[in-house]
Amino acid sequence: MINKKIWLGMLVIVLVFGFGLTSCATTLNWQKLELGDVNVRGQLPNLQNATTGIDSELMYRVEKIMSNFVDIRGKEMGYYTVNFTRTNRLSGGGYVLAFLTGFLLYTPALLGMPFQVSTETLSAYLNIFDSQGNLVESFRKSGDFTLATGLYYGHDATKKAGKKYNELFKDLLEQANMKSRSINDLLNVAGPVTIENTAAAKSKIAQSKL
Repeated sequence: MINKKIWLGMLVIVLVFGFGLTSCATTLNWQKLELGDVNVRGQLPNLQNATTGIDSELMYRVEKIMSNFVDIRGKEMGYYTVNFTRTNRLSGGGYVLAFLTGFLLYTPALLGMPFQVSTETLSAYLNIFDSQGNLVESFRKSGDFTLATGLYYGHDATKKAGKKYNELFKDLLEQANMKSRSINDLLNVAGPVTIENTAAAKSKIAQSKL
């Protein structure tokens, strides 16, 4: 009976050590996210940014890309919003690594073996609204990458995420170009952005939560 209690206690210690490490989530520094290697010639009229809740440095990069994508020389004919999301989960071998790390009392981790392999799922969104705040088109693109994390590396997903977000955002702009004719038709029907319709349109866009 005593031996069983001892083994049970050791198993608990192993699991606590191993899965305690895997609970160390990787970080993503939005301020340092490289988003700018996107070169897509746009076919849309001038659109005003109505995005809220995104890091200011990231938004600056988005606005720079969009200013090269839309025709900023013409009247503002509507609005756009963008969003970026991220989720992560342990890959198949992550639980095995966690158990081995705990069972061997961190020794493999100290020698450089990763204690976690996670799959990062990123999504980028581009929504286009007319001057009245009505949704015209919504685009979404998702992609994955894996990240191995050890004691000395892999805790910062920013560089890999930036590369993937660039790919996703480029795809969104290309999708928008493919539907540019129908988008432009709907924007023209609603008319340009004016001082009178701006407040109501932005309020409507904010309530859409896209």
